[in-house]
Amino acid sequence: FTPDNDGLNDGWEIHGIDVDESDFHIRVFDRWGQVVYESNDIHEVWQGDNQGRDYYVADGTYSYIIITRSLATGDRKEVFGAVTLTR
Repeated sequence: FTPDNDGLNDGWEIHGIDVDESDFHIRVFDRWGQVVYESNDIHEVWQGDNQGRDYYVADGTYSYIIITRSLATGDRKEVFGAVTLTR
């Protein structure tokens, strides 16, 4: 995504089905393993800021983990991936 305030791809958000929204947690990590974004709200949009600090993260690829529960089965789910941020 490209959080440069041009109105296109300015935020990164999660969409999914079979997700228990009351049991949702996401963490995004930089390449050193530091958490740069964390939320329990599936509808919250990450704008590329370093959560809890007054600056934006650098261009790059960030890894994430989502921990949630399936609405259909009640099974615990862990989803791993990466997101690329470019300004």
